[in-house]
Amino acid sequence: LEYILIGRSSSDSIHKVFLDPLGKHLLVSMENGENYYLHAETEADRPHEERSGGVGGLEPDGDQYETKEILVGDSNGVIWEASFNRKSYDTGFYAMFHMDKQRRCPVVGLWFTPAHTQHQRYVCVALSRTQLFQFYGGPTLRDMFHAFAEQPDFISLPGEGDATELEIFEKPDDDQQGGRGAGTTSSGASASGGASGSSSSGSASLLNGPVRFAVTTEMGLFHGELSRRPRRPSQSHSQVSQVSLSGAYSSGPVGDRALPITRSALLPFPSSLQSAPTSLLVTEFHFLLLYPERFVAINRLTTRVVYEERIVSKSAGRLLGLYRDPLDGTVWVYAEKGVFELIITRENRQVWLNYLEMNQFDDAFNHCQTAVQRDTVWQAQGNHYLAQGDSLKAASYFGRTTKPLEDVALKFMNTNNEVALRLYLSQKLQYVPRSDRLKCTMLATWITELYIKELNRMPDGVDKNDLEAQFGKFLQKNSSCLHRKTTMHMLTSNADLKALVGYSKACEEYEDVILYYLNQPPVRPAVVQSLPPDQRYPVKNQHFLEAVNCLGKQRDPELFYKYANVLMSHVPKETVDSFIAAGKILDPAKLIPALVRFKSINNPPDCNVHQTLRYLEFAVQTLRTKSEFVHNYIVEVLSKEKNDVPLLSFLNNEPRYYSMAFALRTLLAANQKTACVLVYGYMGCFDEAVSTALSINLELAIFNADQPKDHTVRKTLWMQILKFALEKGGVRPALAIVNKTKYLQIDDLLPLLPDEILIEEIAKDVKRGLEEYGKSIEHLRSRMKANKNSAKEISNELEEAKQEITSLEGISRCAVSNVLLTADTPIYAFRCGHHFSTDALTKEVWKHLSNEDRARVKELRSQIECETPKSDRWYSLRDELDRIVANECYLCGTRMIDSIVEPFFNPDEDQSTWEIKFADVDMNEELEDAPLPKKLSVHIIPKAERAAMEDE
Repeated sequence: LEYILIGRSSSDSIHKVFLDPLGKHLLVSMENGENYYLHAETEADRPHEERSGGVGGLEPDGDQYETKEILVGDSNGVIWEASFNRKSYDTGFYAMFHMDKQRRCPVVGLWFTPAHTQHQRYVCVALSRTQLFQFYGGPTLRDMFHAFAEQPDFISLPGEGDATELEIFEKPDDDQQGGRGAGTTSSGASASGGASGSSSSGSASLLNGPVRFAVTTEMGLFHGELSRRPRRPSQSHSQVSQVSLSGAYSSGPVGDRALPITRSALLPFPSSLQSAPTSLLVTEFHFLLLYPERFVAINRLTTRVVYEERIVSKSAGRLLGLYRDPLDGTVWVYAEKGVFELIITRENRQVWLNYLEMNQFDDAFNHCQTAVQRDTVWQAQGNHYLAQGDSLKAASYFGRTTKPLEDVALKFMNTNNEVALRLYLSQKLQYVPRSDRLKCTMLATWITELYIKELNRMPDGVDKNDLEAQFGKFLQKNSSCLHRKTTMHMLTSNADLKALVGYSKACEEYEDVILYYLNQPPVRPAVVQSLPPDQRYPVKNQHFLEAVNCLGKQRDPELFYKYANVLMSHVPKETVDSFIAAGKILDPAKLIPALVRFKSINNPPDCNVHQTLRYLEFAVQTLRTKSEFVHNYIVEVLSKEKNDVPLLSFLNNEPRYYSMAFALRTLLAANQKTACVLVYGYMGCFDEAVSTALSINLELAIFNADQPKDHTVRKTLWMQILKFALEKGGVRPALAIVNKTKYLQIDDLLPLLPDEILIEEIAKDVKRGLEEYGKSIEHLRSRMKANKNSAKEISNELEEAKQEITSLEGISRCAVSNVLLTADTPIYAFRCGHHFSTDALTKEVWKHLSNEDRARVKELRSQIECETPKSDRWYSLRDELDRIVANECYLCGTRMIDSIVEPFFNPDEDQSTWEIKFADVDMNEELEDAPLPKKLSVHIIPKAERAAMEDE
């Protein structure tokens, strides 16, 4: 704690001190008019005297050693701009504005803050004894005050020069508030006439919400709001608003934003006190008044005293003032010998009720904190508007409340206001959860009945479109809440067809909608003819188009089959569009009765497409239908077209699902001869195909003559073509036919020639034919010679094969039984490299032999055992046995190929024999201990040499 002496003599007393929120800079105002600046590091014996005759206020921004711009108001009514520097002790005072040059009224309150907009601007409020001034502009303080030098904007305060204190409250935004509390304060004036100024709370901008102010006068507390809302367009950087007590505009410099004073009023002091307070503080909803021995809180909204307490403390002494900390928003009460903290909790807990008593329902609702409070506000609003006769507004608010349904409904029913009742029930239905099906159904049904009654009561000449549209939207939106049968009965009973259609659409009951449109009367022809050509089709068929639209929205195929006939007769294009959109849910075969009804005259004016063919093409190409009925009908439709290219293309497509017999009958009836030729060919009736083709196109007949696989049939067909060419064209065309194919020769033509034909006419062709015969004979001779040589070579190779000798290694095993082959084992050896023991091979081949071969094998084996070994008879029997058993390798021959379809094991066989088991045996040691067998040699020799070889 440090004591610093201020003043020139011990009799000097301090009027007021101004300390910045950071505690670095201090201004001291003396009773004699002198002012001193001290820094936190000022030595006790070196007070710094800046000037005399004025009072200063500090801007909280700045650094440790230097203040930013601050405003100082003196007792002569002059506002100064000042700044202080601790290091250089430099000071600067610049006169900015003189509030009243004639009367020299002191500045008793001063408040300003940076606006923090795109252009650096300031907002300032100054208070004299009788007037309240407002300034706004920039970008500097000098520029702001210069704009009001000639025409200042102010309001005159009630009373006669007795204003003593200006108090400002500003609630900053949440993102600006940070850790500080809300609100700013300003200082009062001393009894000696020196004025005082104040600083802002920091970075809170005036451009975000209303700023509340209060001025202490002898008549009471004058308070109001500085509005932040723009009131007129931008024309300059500086601007001002001059207002009266009612808050109306007066003329003045025009700026980009006006700040009028609104909600201004004079609040008398409490009757128990009848005097101005020692200190004043403004909070969000209250005025705090401090007297020497009493503390009073007045509700700003109701102007009632809500808290009053007498504070007497001998230890603290007399109460002096109230102060709000600009950093954290805490409120303090300081006395002669002590400081108290004033703790404010839940200041806004009854605000909603205060607004409600004043019938300010929006403000009351905004300050509600619980659902019960909001419900209370809505009920009060409903009762208020009902008392004023505005039933519709009352219904809209009653619908949001929890008030019993029967109470509110009876109020509207007693007044016979069913429109308000319907609006109330509709509002109530919005807040009922869809899970409460019973209540939703009851409300929706009641509303439906009210709509129907209101529509029925309207005279015939009155426009019902708006109400019908509302009713339709209601039915569509709440279709899930309504009982379908009950609602349909109500709508049909009252003949409300439009509502019925809308409800049916919402419930996806499309059949009723389709029937409604189909039963509509047609548009009169005179009306259609009076329209432009491009509008006649949609107007004439508007009901059918609506029916097709509804049909396309549903997915029940039976409805398509049921109504496709009539729709295809009037709007075929749109009907086929719906068929195609439905896709696979439709069976094209079941749509054929409807497709038959197509007539090109019913197409839209700009459409020449065959609609039936369009859908059938979609069914074949996209749906891949295989229905014979569909394909037959395509043939029938295409056969009636003049252009046969699509018909021929369809007949050529594969696979062919249409009936050949039906197609042939249809094409014969339609005289489509080219298509008949194709069908005859597909049916194998090439004789008829060629006969029919000869009447159309010779080349087509030639093409069909080459289709049969039987050469005899081909020659017959070519002979038919030859006879036709000879009859129609003579010898030369017939000779051309002979030269086109290999199945005809010149000798086939000669018997057909008439007797009058001279040989000289065909001599060259006959000679050429004979030459070709000669060449063919020579070619056959060369081929016979080549075949003879090949047979001889094959015979030699067979003889050589009989002399081949195959050597087997000593470790060779049977390819079937895996038995080690030894010299004593009868062996079959094949050139492919496989070797078999005779018994193993015979056993395996036995499974594939026929009964006849098995009997022959048994017979041969018994005969071999009876014959003398190695005799000619024995060798002959042995060779026959070998031809049956070992005519080919068992693993490489046809038997193995044929057995690929057989399973690896018989289903009746024990499958455990196929399990792989590993024995704990060292295979290497087993092989090392086993004796090696002798090398084997197997000789394949001719039968004649076997005896000599055995003797050797």
